[in-house]
Amino acid sequence: MKDNERYFRDIKKTFPLNGKREMIYLNHLKEQINEYDNYTYNELVSEFGNPVDIIVSYYKTVDPDYLLQQINIQHYIKIGSFVLVILMIILVLYQIYLLLKVTPL
Repeated sequence: MKDNERYFRDIKKTFPLNGKREMIYLNHLKEQINEYDNYTYNELVSEFGNPVDIIVSYYKTVDPDYLLQQINIQHYIKIGSFVLVILMIILVLYQIYLLLKVTPL
């Protein structure tokens, strides 16, 4: 794996939110990083900054209301997923119960 690909992967992996604006920013950043194809990882860090520093500087420029909205959306998705998994477990257990009730051991 090339150093610029690894560097971009580290940035993308560290991003806590993955909204539309973040994807646009990451695509733009990837184009910039790909221009430095023959650079090593350390040279990319010295040119662009640490992956964490890039993320911090991005969030300093973003509207706080947008951030709160994205955090709330992720929160609701996590809660919805959790509820869905619990309902599926309950449904499977109920199906097992009905199966055992119909066919005695």
